Amino acid sequence: MKSVYAILLAFLLLSTISCSSTQQAYLQNFELVMAQQQDASVSMQEVQDSKIDLLYVRLGEKSRVVMSLGAYEKGQYKWISADQVMIVTEKGKIVKTVGLDKELSYSSLPATDNFSLLNIDQFSQVIDTNDAFGLLSKSTVIRKKDESITVLDKTFSTTLVEEAVLFTGADNKELQWINRYWFDSKSGELLRTIQTPFPEFGSVELVFVSSAARLSNES
Repeated sequence: MKSVYAILLAFLLLSTISCSSTQQAYLQNFELVMAQQQDASVSMQEVQDSKIDLLYVRLGEKSRVVMSLGAYEKGQYKWISADQVMIVTEKGKIVKTVGLDKELSYSSLPATDNFSLLNIDQFSQVIDTNDAFGLLSKSTVIRKKDESITVLDKTFSTTLVEEAVLFTGADNKELQWINRYWFDSKSGELLRTIQTPFPEFGSVELVFVSSAARLSNES
């Protein structure tokens, strides 16, 4: 499996070898993913010029990195980094990871095409990790409110959705936390989320910079 992503990564990097400043900046951000010494950053223009969707990712307290969209399959977005880490998202939620110490092997979502955190009150998930299988979580969308956020130096009006998670571990101990999602108020596009796939994984911040760039072009 890893060899597939290595080949894809090589293709992505080779496609950036030219003299343009945008492509050079894109390559530098891939290098920052591996170094993880400081927050990676891209400009609005660089994101707009990129032929590949980009994503800001922060794992816990680590430096922010840039990941790229490697594939879109069956409603799932597969984001990859230079060091072959993959995060898979579906309907705004992280449903799988590859290449990390603590892995989310599987996370179910309700089997309905119109599932959205903007219009659902409650749902359940079955979660598999690299240490346990068949873990259960129950989620309740507890609050929605308007909030402004800044992405790529542009301010967006968003709807904040807070998801209260009740998680049952392998030892039957229950844990609770809040996941947060910021959706663009006009389009419904997810722009930012801070979520915890399962307790041992820790929190993850995702900022969908390419979605923000497209909305900026439309305004």
